[in-house]
Amino acid sequence: MNHEDIKSVVQEKFLSSERVTAFLCDAKVFHHEWMKKDRLVAIVEYGDEKAVFCLHTSCYPPKSFTDLSIEIVLPIDSSFKCEIDNKPSDSEAVLYLNLQSRNLKYKFEIQMTPRVDNFVDDLFRGIEAVNKLATQPEFVWLKKYSGKSEDEIIAQTMVLPRSGVAH
Repeated sequence: MNHEDIKSVVQEKFLSSERVTAFLCDAKVFHHEWMKKDRLVAIVEYGDEKAVFCLHTSCYPPKSFTDLSIEIVLPIDSSFKCEIDNKPSDSEAVLYLNLQSRNLKYKFEIQMTPRVDNFVDDLFRGIEAVNKLATQPEFVWLKKYSGKSEDEIIAQTMVLPRSGVAH
């Protein structure tokens, strides 16, 4: 299964109006409650709004959207920050990507590939676009992934059982 095939499976996890604009297959997330494990990380766009989704897969490569569960959702709003600990020039090197939205902070370890550059570029385009808006996005579309209020969506990590995610 190649990168585009996996992207198609990831896209199936979301509604047709929600478009996966970039994703990475092998990001390791550092979290105090989790072991450092590989995750899929996707940037999903709905209209003018974007969010970063961290997905766990029950098997790799995922064969169906049912193999994927959403663990983290970080809306790209005015509080969103993306910092790179190091920008390696060696293609075999590792990039450390720090993402923050409101009070949530996550660090990802990613093997450097050309796709990583595309992912990071898409993140910064999202940040730039949201900073140009007169009013902040509401992220109502994220509500279906958690069943929480809009404020909770923006302020909390969403750890969901697979059955709790709408498709």
